[in-house]
Amino acid sequence: MSIVITAPTGNIGSKLTQDLLAANADLTLIVRDPAKLSEDVRRRVTVKQGDLTDAAFIRSATEGADALFWLSPPNFAAPDVKAYYGALSHAATGAIEANHIPHVVFISSGGGGARNAGLLSRTFEAEDALNATGANVLSLRCGTFMDNFLMYLPTLKSDGAWYGLNRPDF
Repeated sequence: MSIVITAPTGNIGSKLTQDLLAANADLTLIVRDPAKLSEDVRRRVTVKQGDLTDAAFIRSATEGADALFWLSPPNFAAPDVKAYYGALSHAATGAIEANHIPHVVFISSGGGGARNAGLLSRTFEAEDALNATGANVLSLRCGTFMDNFLMYLPTLKSDGAWYGLNRPDF
């Protein structure tokens, strides 16, 4: 089975890559910077360097794939967040349809698909678009990630507390 993984150098993709390599999977990794991959990983996979918003590149990079792991990395510097996430979604769905990729795992977000959720709404729009391709899509709705708490280290060290929108007793 040929599996394509996006964001293979991130917190999720890097662990998935290691697990699948341990199972001797046939992997293609889509990266912006191949130097971020270890030499051991580069020797064992096909590396495709490019931009996830480039629909033609994604179509080409996913040719022959039996499965696609799609993670839309955040881009807080994007001048138009809706357009950025729309381009990611368009690239993914175009590749799935053009290459008849039968299986897709999509890292979504918590909130259960709420449509008025700011930035998260873009993720739910991507879910809708991926589901419309006809592929077998599994959307993983992670409520939060433990490494998101790393941003609280400065206040934990200085104040002994972290600040957020949760109830204090939660």
